[in-house]
Amino acid sequence: PTYQWYVNGATSGTGATYSYTPANGDIVKVVMISNDICAFPDSAVSNVTMTISPMLTPSVSITSIHNDSTCIGDTVQFIAVPVYGGAAPTYLWTENGTNVATGPYYVYAPHDGDTLVLTMTSHGVPCLTDSLAVSDIFIVHVLSPTSNSLAVSVSQSSVISGSVDTFTAVASGAGSSPSFQWYINGVAVPGATNTTYITDSLRSGQTISCEETSSFVCSEPHSIMSGGISVSVLAAGIHQPGGLSTLTLLPNPNAGSFTIKGSLASATDKVDVVVTDMLGQTIFTKKVMISNGAINEQVALPHSTPAGMYLVSVTSGDGRAVFHVVVER
Repeated sequence: PTYQWYVNGATSGTGATYSYTPANGDIVKVVMISNDICAFPDSAVSNVTMTISPMLTPSVSITSIHNDSTCIGDTVQFIAVPVYGGAAPTYLWTENGTNVATGPYYVYAPHDGDTLVLTMTSHGVPCLTDSLAVSDIFIVHVLSPTSNSLAVSVSQSSVISGSVDTFTAVASGAGSSPSFQWYINGVAVPGATNTTYITDSLRSGQTISCEETSSFVCSEPHSIMSGGISVSVLAAGIHQPGGLSTLTLLPNPNAGSFTIKGSLASATDKVDVVVTDMLGQTIFTKKVMISNGAINEQVALPHSTPAGMYLVSVTSGDGRAVFHVVVER
């Protein structure tokens, strides 16, 4: 028989074999003409569409649960991470220049400065530049443990209901980026994951605590829970000792204007009225002169005062009365 070869429709060769460097998508066709006397038909055609795969370079790397760091005395599993290894690659682990293991894992208790190298032989992957891949040198760092500790403090141990209190956590031996979670009565507070927890909704009987989780692999313990802090929460309008127990504030709620009235048990000629918002910022102060031990003073907050909750403190000597006031606009 005779043969005629075509590439993408163009005549390209004759003979029983044809060799060339194909491009992706090339259509290769061959036409055979028989010289058999009884052949019918006397020709046959076959074609194939070429798919060209890129050349692939295999590689392998080493990892472990804590990357390249571990703690004194820990047994660590090191893991092969293959690229273009195929369905069944083979591995050879070398520790400090000595072949020590095969397979995709190597488990041992390392010493500081140990070096690991992993050699992988790919299997069943076409078009490789090389079937062999060698990892970079993996240096193991063995770290000494640190003592993880946590201290929690509160800005005010006694607050008026609805006022702001701030809790602060300070961690030691917990790495550069420890995580925090605040709890009320043992229940995690959603979103309270900073070093400070600021709240204006405390109630009597609640206990605030904080859990810190270290970012340092060798902290002991890795997570730690603080002791609970209980804050005395006084009802709005509670009156403290010092001769101001007969004071009242009306109306409440109000539109930014209210009256403080009552009598004083101790002799004084003036009292201080201070209004603060829930962030502790002072928005109004006034000195009120007292006549015959009685007070009947109208207070008008600035027109720019927004609606919300405020604390009104009336102070005379060592006496103090605090009112929780709601301003409605």
